[in-house]
Amino acid sequence: MEQTEPERTGVLVVRVWKRVGSSLLRARITGRRDVLGGPETSLTVTGADAVAEAVRNWLDAFELETDSGPESGDTSVTKA
Repeated sequence: MEQTEPERTGVLVVRVWKRVGSSLLRARITGRRDVLGGPETSLTVTGADAVAEAVRNWLDAFELETDSGPESGDTSVTKA
């Protein structure tokens, strides 16, 4: 039987809306970089650029985090 490598799973939910009569995009971004017990973060931003930046920042943080904890400096983890 083949063994699979352990993995960490995160989740990010982006809820967007515009108020009636407004052209301003708003978003509430809620995420957890480890669904098995990491802290939940939440952020509200306005504008598509701010949404994209917040999502990119979350993805960067997820990529840098190791199983040992946030940005622990564990160099044994190789990026895919």
